[in-house]
Formats: sequence, C-alpha cells, structure tokens
Amino acid sequence: MVRLAMTLMLVGGMLVPAHVPDSMSDQEISVHADSRIKPGGPLPGYEQGVPRPVAALVDEYGRRTEFVANELILSSGDEAELDAFVARWNGKILHKTDEGPEPIYLVRITTDLAEPAKLSDHLAELNGDRRKATELAVSSEQGVRLLAAAAAEATGKLNVGVNWVGSPNDFADRTMLEAGHGVPAFDVGGPGYHRNAYRWSYLAAGGAQAIGVAEAWTVLDSVGRLDNTVELGIVDMGYAPAVNGDLPPNPSLTTVMPFTDADDPGMPGFRWHGTQVASAAAAVPGNFIGVAGPAGPVARLNLVYGDTSSYGSITGLGAAKVKGSKVVNLSAATPVHWSLAWSLLPMDGFFRYVRSLGVLIYSSAGNEGDDVDAETCFIGCWERHWYTPCELGGVRCVGGLDVQSRARHPESNHGHEDVDIFGPFNVMYTGDPSLPDQSTLVSIKGTSFSAPFVAGVATLVWSADPTMSADRVDDAVMSHLGASGDATVGNRVIQALASVRDVLPPLVRITTPHNGQTISAVVPTEFKANVFDDALGTPVVTWTLNGTSVLGHGTSIVAMPPPGTHKIRATAAFPGGRTASDMITVTVQNFTPQMQITGPAGGVFGSTESIPFHATSLDDVGQLPEGMVRWYLDGSQNSFASGHNPVAALGAAPGQHTVTVRGCDTFAQCGSDTVTITVIPDSANQPPQVRITNPANGAKLWVNGNANGQFFHELTLTGTASDPEGGAVTLTWKDGATVIGNGTSLPARLAGGCGDSTHQLTLTATDAAGNSRQDTVQVMVSMIC
Repeated sequence: MVRLAMTLMLVGGMLVPAHVPDSMSDQEISVHADSRIKPGGPLPGYEQGVPRPVAALVDEYGRRTEFVANELILSSGDEAELDAFVARWNGKILHKTDEGPEPIYLVRITTDLAEPAKLSDHLAELNGDRRKATELAVSSEQGVRLLAAAAAEATGKLNVGVNWVGSPNDFADRTMLEAGHGVPAFDVGGPGYHRNAYRWSYLAAGGAQAIGVAEAWTVLDSVGRLDNTVELGIVDMGYAPAVNGDLPPNPSLTTVMPFTDADDPGMPGFRWHGTQVASAAAAVPGNFIGVAGPAGPVARLNLVYGDTSSYGSITGLGAAKVKGSKVVNLSAATPVHWSLAWSLLPMDGFFRYVRSLGVLIYSSAGNEGDDVDAETCFIGCWERHWYTPCELGGVRCVGGLDVQSRARHPESNHGHEDVDIFGPFNVMYTGDPSLPDQSTLVSIKGTSFSAPFVAGVATLVWSADPTMSADRVDDAVMSHLGASGDATVGNRVIQALASVRDVLPPLVRITTPHNGQTISAVVPTEFKANVFDDALGTPVVTWTLNGTSVLGHGTSIVAMPPPGTHKIRATAAFPGGRTASDMITVTVQNFTPQMQITGPAGGVFGSTESIPFHATSLDDVGQLPEGMVRWYLDGSQNSFASGHNPVAALGAAPGQHTVTVRGCDTFAQCGSDTVTITVIPDSANQPPQVRITNPANGAKLWVNGNANGQFFHELTLTGTASDPEGGAVTLTWKDGATVIGNGTSLPARLAGGCGDSTHQLTLTATDAAGNSRQDTVQVMVSMIC
C-alpha cells in the first residue's frame, strides 16, 4: 500500500478529503486501496466463463469512476513493442481491433508485477505542471496495481490506456399513467395525452422547446427527401427490436462481445437500455404503436452490442463505422480524474480518427447535475474530470432540457465549453420485455435519451441531402441552436426544423402524378408540385411536355397530354433568377373501346323486318357517346344505324349475314363486336314487334333492398309489343334462362351482392300464329361492400 500524504473519510456515503497535513508540500498525487469502496459487478468476459473484475476509484470530490482491474488498452502498430509489453506483464491479448489508424489491443495483465510505490512519481511526471496535491482511493489492491502498471507504461511513452467503465445515463419512470394511453406531461396543446406526435413537446414546432422535428418531417416529405435513408449506429446494450416493433424495419444487429448475444438484455438495472436509446433516436412515427423519434422516417439502424468500457466503446464505434453508419450514438459516460486523463489517449485518438472519416459521433453528458468544465486550481487551473466519451475529440456532448422547457434539467450535466448541445431529457417510450403493457407509454429520462435524440436530428438533417459531408451536417446543426434563458444552457438548444431548412436548396418536387404512373388520355389529370423556396420568395412554376409544349403555370394545374410516353417537367423560377426543377415520366394511355352486342344473339328475321339492336361500350371514361357507335352489314363501309340501341331493317337478300357494331373514341381507337343473323323473305303473316322499355340496356342498378339475407334491386320491368296483323300477343319475361313472369309490366327483384351481378333480361312476344320475336337487354346489379 502506498503511504498517504492525504487521508479520506467517509461522509454521507461518499469518501471526501480530510485535513491536508503540512507535510504535503511536495504536492504528491497519492493512491491507496480502501475496501470500504464497493465496485460494480464483473463485466462479461472475452473468454468463456472468465469474468472481468471491476475496481472503483473515488477522488477528492467524491466522484466515483470504475475500471477493469486487470486490463490495459495498448495502441501500437509495432509488433515488437506489443510482444515486449505482453512479456513484461505476463499478459494475454484478449482482443484486437484494426479499425483505427493503428491496431488497438485489449491486454489482460498480471497486476502483481506492478510497483505501486512508483505510482505517485509516475503520475507527477505524466501531469507535468498540474502539481496539485490530491489523493485517490481505489476499491482493491489489484486496482491500485493496475493504475501503477498503466502509469509506468505511459511514462515509457507507450500509448496505453485504462479500460474505464461507464454507466448508462438514464432513469426509467415505470409509473403507468392512464393505462392504454400516454404521459400527459408532453402535450403542448393541453394537460392530457394526445396520440398525435406533432403535439408532443419535444417534437412540436411550437411550445416551450419548439424543436420542430415533426414539422421538419413535413418539409422533407413535401419535397421528396423523407424517402432518403441514412445509416444510424447505436452502440449500447440490450436490444429487443422484435418485441419493440416500433423501430425501422430490418435493423442490423451486431455484438462485439464474445459469448454475449446482441439481444442480451444488458446490465442489471439498465435492462434493454439499447432499445430505449434506439427508440429515442428513431422510433417510427405514424404507425399507430409506440412513440416517435426524429430519425424514424429515414434511419437504417445499425444496433451494436458493446459493453460500456473504454475498449467496448472503441470496438463498438468501430463496428458501427464498418456497418456504414454516418451517425453514431453512445449513451454512457464516466468521469476520469484529471490526474489520470492521459489514460484516455488511445480512446481519444480512435474517436478522432473515426470522426475524420466522416462519421458524426454523439454522447451523453451525464446525469449528476455537474459542470463538466469545473476546474481545480493550484498555481494554474485545469478541469477536475475528463468525461468520457463525451469530452473526447470528435464527439458532440449532449445535455438535457427539462420537460416543456428550455431550461436545463436539474440532473443533467452541463458545461460552457464541452457540453455542445441540449436535447430533451425526458421522452416517452414503450416496447421492451420488461414492460408488462406494451400498449402503454411510460416516461424515461436521462441524457442517455438526450444524446440519441440529437443524433436522430442529425440523421434527419443528413437525409435532406445524403451527399453532404459530415462537416456540412454538423455545421447545419450547430449553426441553428436555439436560445435558453438558463445560463447553463445558453444558445445550445437543438433545432431540427431550422437545421433541415438550412441544408435544403430551393426545390420543386412533383407530387402528383408519380414518376412512371399511367394516366388517361381522355380524363383530365391534376399535376401538383410542392416548392421549398429557401427564403427566395414565391416562384413562378411552369409545366412543360417533353421540353417544348407548355401545359400550364402554377403549383397545381389540370391537363390532358396526348397518348404516349412523355417527360413532364415543373420548373420554379424564383425572384432573383434562381431556378429549380423536377421531372417525371408518365405514360398517357388511351384504351381501345370494348364493344359487346347484347341483342339479338342471332336468329331469323324477315328482309324488311324492324330488328332491335343493342350493344354496350366501355371506354376510358365509361360509355361512348351515341354518335360514336355505328352498325355495319357484311363489312360495308357505310353504316346502316348508329347509337347503342337502334331499331333497323336490314333490307338484305335472303341468307346469312354478319352485323358488326363499331365504337371509336376521339383518338380514332376503335373496338367492335359481331353477330350472325339469317334473313328470309318476308312472310305473309309478319312476326310481332317487341321492345323492352325499362330497364335500359347497359344500365347499372344499385342494390336497394334485401329479404331473408338476399340483396336485390327492385324495379318494374316494362315493354311494348304489337302484331302487324292486329292480333293478340303473349309476353313472357326471362332473367337468363329463368321465366320470371308475363305481361307488358312486371314487378321484379334482380338479385345482387358484393360487386357486380350481370342479368340478361329477355322479353318474348308470341302471336296467335305461333310467330315469336324477342328483345334482350343486359344490366348490372351492383353493391359496394
């Protein structure tokens, strides 16, 4: 044990410095073991069944920090240097990562080989002019020896680090409020809970925080940028995306911990923390379940399971980068005493390297309510603690705002220099196996959620233009931070809407019709576009066809392009000369009319006999106009009748003849149908003439009644019939092959159901001589189900 120049005493459950004796004139930094300090449980091991011991350190401010008691981190590209290091400490390489500028190794050492008596001298050398007397207490002799080994190697100019262990920065409020609903505290419109995320205080464009996430969704969607996908990495523990059901689909799930699955629940006390963090960043909005996060519409999640140690953060960040993450969040933090800040150099170098590759990194500031920039002084001043990874190079450090406020949450850490941004400290959440009711939202709080929320905003901003550099996105976020009346927050409130607007250029986006859509040549089409003016003023929007013909002006026009495949362009001309345009390709289709002769179906007729003809037509807009339907005999170019239901005598010679109905639309697209009839010389006794007068051929009849579970259209069938010789005629009605009644007028129920039911109605007239003729119409009985 090292002789102490300062003693600590236990006050209120914390170790605090006692009186400093006069003998401390050499300003010694002393470290000793104190078994009264109880460390956390062991971490999962890199070897099957071999746990990793944790030691705890308490400094003169009562701040507690934990580290792995038998591991060092070495950053080195020199294999001889590595071999010598391992040999000196009778060590074993547990893991290696090659994702940095040089390999980084996690090495388990034999701490009994360390010399604690030299630790104070080594710390003095490593801290240079920072020569303030202080004392650090460690929970075990093994922990003291680990620090001694690290300091000895650092003075030998090795890039060596202690494997500090952070803790997630959150507190879960599991109180169920209004079961089946949400938490009332977040509704900007009133005291209750509202399902619409646009009214949630941390997403709304109005209210006290006015961050504007939801409105940013609207702006991006209006110009087609919400379809862009950006890779977002979450390095944490405890993922249950299948249970949550509210995260973007098909997330990548990776573990950097041997013998630990990616869906392991994580640390006791912080079960499923990774799912909560991912939800704060990117829960999907508008899916009727769960909550909503800023990046929900645009993120592709890379969920990386890594422990909260320094090396776990290094490998987790590296894995997230390899997966393609453009933005990475780490929601854990630990304060490292100023005298040991050198032990973070390998971690700091790696984080700086990843940031230099174009990855934005966000981390939580911590929940102790501390000033992370607080200083200690003795012939000069310097920071008391180095909060990691929040204060590492290349990392944006995120603090937390109180509910419906721009003031700092009392539990959030702060710092005028190193806490860069503030996001919401409290958010809503649901969706992990620890919650008994997956349909009820609860409140969770901590900078563990402030950081991913801000990371989600950065991801959303990047989606506005995925070709942007990381520096451009970072500049957009940092240039539009909002003001707070709280001096500990200052002008550092995250602003999603302003940041998104910053990166969007003047834009026009055609929203209707869609690119590749088929539209009708005979039905007017509405063409609509949304414009983002980027504060340039109201533009004139001009629509053109194939770059030449002007279709119209305005953000919404109605036009009928001709048949064919066309390029439609909308060009917005802004005051000052700036322009923006969007183009789609559409196929303008003109359907060939479908013609069907519904009567007669054939038969024998006299040469001068008046024959009732019936046909139906179906074109783009429904039935063709009467004047566009014509009837032809035996291929003649001259029609003998027009319209859908003419009555005409053929006057043809006896024999078989072909009758053709032909319908043409305005683009000269024609359809036809034929029927064969037989013509005989007129007989002495002429057959009767018969017509159906109701319903009309081709009529669409809607269901208007039901009985005993059968739906029907009820109507009165009417017809006319006469005998040229003046005799009586008998009238018989059929629906298809079924006789349904007699007479010129007949009440009837035509059966129907869901969709369309076709009925062939035939009226047959028979005279006293046995001559008969019939008229047939086709109708539809329709019902919407």
